[in-house]
This record gives sequence, C-alpha cells and structure tokens, in this order.
Amino acid sequence: MPPRHITLGGLDKSALLERLEAQGVQINEIGRSLFQDRRFTTEPMPGTVEVVFVTVADLGLTHGGVYAQVAERARARGLCLCPLELAAHLRLQWLNQPSAPVEASAVRHRAPPGAVTVMTEAPPDDEDLPWGFYLRRLGDTLWLRGYRSWSGHLKAADECLVFMRPGEPGPQKPEIRR
Repeated sequence: MPPRHITLGGLDKSALLERLEAQGVQINEIGRSLFQDRRFTTEPMPGTVEVVFVTVADLGLTHGGVYAQVAERARARGLCLCPLELAAHLRLQWLNQPSAPVEASAVRHRAPPGAVTVMTEAPPDDEDLPWGFYLRRLGDTLWLRGYRSWSGHLKAADECLVFMRPGEPGPQKPEIRR
C-alpha cells in the first residue's frame, strides 16, 4: 500500500542523493540531471503533506489525456501539482512498492507498467528538458527515474499519478504542515 502522508523537506539535494544511494535506489541520467535543475528546490524544514494516487481514468479521462487536461481535472478535484523534491522523498518512504513484471519493461511513449508518475509543473516545451520523475520497482531494485515528455503527449487512462492535497483551501501551492 502506498503511503498517504509524506515527510517533505529538511534535506538538501546532496543529502537526498546520499539517502537514495544508501537505500540502493537507482537513478537514471535524466533523473540525475533533474537534481541539478534550478526547478528542483528543497524545503529547509521538514513537514508532512498528503499525497493522492489516481489514474488518468480516475480523473474522468477514460481515453487518456494530455498534461493540461490531466492537471485541470486534478485541480477541479482539489488536488495540486507536486514539487520535484517530493518524488525523492516519496521514493525514500515507499520502499515496498510492488514490483513490475520485468518482461514488460520495454515500452515507448508511455509510462512503463508499475510506474507511478509524480505530477509536477511542466517545463517549457523543449525536447531536451526533463519533465519530472516516476517511481518504479523491478525485482528488488527501486528506481527514481527522470523522464522527458511534451505538452501534447497523451497519458494513458491506466497511468498512475501522484498529486498533493493542499493543507488548506487556497493557491496552487499547498501548505506544508510542520
């Protein structure tokens, strides 16, 4: 069962990378480049946030949807986008993610089986910019993988996504409970 509440913050990027490495988490090159990206910031003080796991179909997009449709449907349900930092903390706090079938690992232009995509703010459309992270487990190996995409990419209806629930009604950025 995935966690519903995540402790976010309290570690800088290098400390996060050290903890991920200590847990044996594998990070691909795109993921490593995201740690160097200026969009990846960290909260200095730890706090707790509520995360919500949904599929694209759960958001009412039974035939899939592009980023803007998915984000809008999530907002309409009171959910908000996550900071990039959340993916690393979620990976550290969700070590028992079910393993995906290894034989189903080679897919193109869609999230691989068993992947959970952390929904973050989209970068400008640029095929060289990484978009965000997804979490996956293959056998005994935990992954925090960066990925590239574009605004017109159709997310499949069965793709599993992670959003945050704000602490209080208000702007897009949720309050972190300390």
